[in-house]
Amino acid sequence: MRITQEPRDFSRGRFSVKWNEEQINTAQLLKAFGQQPLFGDKRAKTRWLVFKKPEVQ
Repeated sequence: MRITQEPRDFSRGRFSVKWNEEQINTAQLLKAFGQQPLFGDKRAKTRWLVFKKPEVQ
C-alpha cells in the first residue's frame, strides 16, 4: 500500500489508498480500516479507495 495523497492537517481530511489485488485482498483492507470508503475505482487488478479520516476528539 502507498499513500497517494496526504492531508495538510492530520486531524481531519481524507486518506487515499492504492494497491494491487494480487498483493492485498480488498476485503482484508476494508477490515483493517474498519469503515466503508467514500468512493473508489478499479482498473484491471489495481484498486484505489478514498476514506474520510475519523474526527480526533
